Amino acid sequence: MPWNKEIGKKSLDEQVNQIFCELVNGFTKQTLVFDIGGCADKGLYTFVSKAAYEKISVDEKLRKCLTDEGIKYCSQLTKQLTIEHCVPTDYVYQELKKEKTITKRKVKKVLETLKIAVITKEENKRLNAMFKSIMPNGWKWDDNILARYENLEQKIEIINLEFK
Repeated sequence: MPWNKEIGKKSLDEQVNQIFCELVNGFTKQTLVFDIGGCADKGLYTFVSKAAYEKISVDEKLRKCLTDEGIKYCSQLTKQLTIEHCVPTDYVYQELKKEKTITKRKVKKVLETLKIAVITKEENKRLNAMFKSIMPNGWKWDDNILARYENLEQKIEIINLEFK
């Protein structure tokens, strides 16, 4: 499903207001998941699996290849890599809907945790087999957003490019 790229261009406060209003006004799951996914999409991916990182050649300027423009530009990579939400948007939607009283503060906290990772298609298959739209049992919003990758039998090693 494509994400709402327009909401990704808004400030965090504008995103919070939009998602909050959609929740309060009973928007459909499809609309909310579409918009939640867009909130995470800031155009530059901070997390990349070690296997995906190794597939990206230095000649193609790694940072450029880890942007929306770059991923499209590096077309041979799109056959091997995929862009994935660290906390699945379906999970985010389900958790927000469980809240007895939804507040803008809660929506903001959730949106601040949304990050995207670039992983290989093989890694994505393994991840989806166990954690397609869920987080590990007992996971809380203050926990590590990379928990799904770390709780697989064959872990997916994630590199945080902010600290490289």
